[in-house]
Amino acid sequence: MEEPVAAMTGVVRRSVNRIAEAAVEAQALGIPAICLFPYTDASLKTEDCAEAWNPDNLTNRAIRAIKQAAPDIAVMTDVALHPYNVNGPDGYVGDGENGNDATCLALGQITLAPAEP
Repeated sequence: MEEPVAAMTGVVRRSVNRIAEAAVEAQALGIPAICLFPYTDASLKTEDCAEAWNPDNLTNRAIRAIKQAAPDIAVMTDVALHPYNVNGPDGYVGDGENGNDATCLALGQITLAPAEP
């Protein structure tokens, strides 16, 4: 499945199988790397952003599919909380306070999640 992103002419959202196919095409063209930016369904967004480090979230499933289909292409990911945050920001905020320590820990969890077995 491919779905156009209305705000970004020429950009589409792809299902996991379609992104794996695109990675094979990119690898064949000599493109060394791709970067994934997730779209998270609103029902999966929470204040604690736990979907971000779920080993079976969309990004992590896509990484596994890409590496199986095109093992030599590098996969970069957007390490961020905003796609998973029901409140929108890219970090934790509580009681009007900046939650840098908690945000840094969460970003670390996101970074490690793709390595989960």
